[in-house]
Formats: sequence, C-alpha cells, structure tokens
Amino acid sequence: MSTDTMIFLAGFSFEVGLIGLDEYEERIEIALWLDDDSDTRSDPRTPTVEVSERCGEEQSFESILDSSSRASIPSNPLEPRILELIALKVWYFTGSDPDSYPSVPHGHYQNANRPWPKLNPYIGRVFSAKHVEDQGARLSKKEMRDLWTDNGFRDHCRKQIMWYMQEHSYYRFPVKNPMRLPRR
Repeated sequence: MSTDTMIFLAGFSFEVGLIGLDEYEERIEIALWLDDDSDTRSDPRTPTVEVSERCGEEQSFESILDSSSRASIPSNPLEPRILELIALKVWYFTGSDPDSYPSVPHGHYQNANRPWPKLNPYIGRVFSAKHVEDQGARLSKKEMRDLWTDNGFRDHCRKQIMWYMQEHSYYRFPVKNPMRLPRR
C-alpha cells in the first residue's frame, strides 16, 4: 500500500468518525516512517519520554503532588488565551485541547504544552508515552477524591466535554453518558 493511500485512508477514517485525532496522527506518522527510505525517521511507536526526565533525579513524583488546585491564564500575550485549570499543583487541564488521548479531558504534567506525561483523571493513570503507563505515578485514592470533589475541576471537565462534543462530533466517548462525572 502506498503512503498516499495510507494517508488518504487515515484522513477518511478520521472524517467519518471511525478513528479519533490521536489515532489519525499516529497513522500519519507511521505512513511517513514507512515511506522514509533513508531511515532518518525514528520508529514512532517507540516511547520518546523517559520517566526520570519529567520528575528530576532529586524529587519523587509523589512528593510533588498535593491536594490543592487553582485556575490561571497563560501570561505570554502571544499564546492563545485559553483557560487552564491546574490540579494537584502539577496537572494542567486546558480548554480546547483537540487531543483525546488518554481521555477527554486529560492533564499534562507541569505544563500545558508538554506532550508527556498525561493523566487520565477518570482512572488516575499516568502515561509517559502512548499506551505506556507509569504505574508508580498513579494517583492515590485520596488524590482522586480531592480532584473529583473540587467544583472548579468538575466545571472545567463539563466545559471541556461539551466543547469536544461540539468541535469533534465524530468522536465516540468510551462511556454512554460523557457528561456523567465520577461521584464526589
């Protein structure tokens, strides 16, 4: 199969709602990698983020987390003014995030522009790369409860889900009613 055909099929599948944005992007990366005869592209299926890179050597992941949160707006006037919610002091949840992996919404560690690691707040799992869970960084039961009892976080989730449903109507949420959030 040619690269053009693979890219066409990925685009078609995305447009009709058979796959989400993250799967579409991954298929494009794979098609371009397969087409590269010079072997200058690295295998896109290989995780590129090391777990130790995001936490630093001296500080453990668990020691960084605590149960407070706050809302903020990026201070750089050149960046789009997107409301961010900072949960547990290290997880950035942004509005208008087109990426659906690992969940809608999901948190980015320490910076909204940082691609990895990501937090699925529904199950408390942290991913250091696509489909690569960092089991040592999972949220505790207390952290999960603190997160889901925060009214600001719940409101942010509802807004992100509603935005995602409107902007990406093809996306199939993994639950029957995405607006039904976990209990407090």
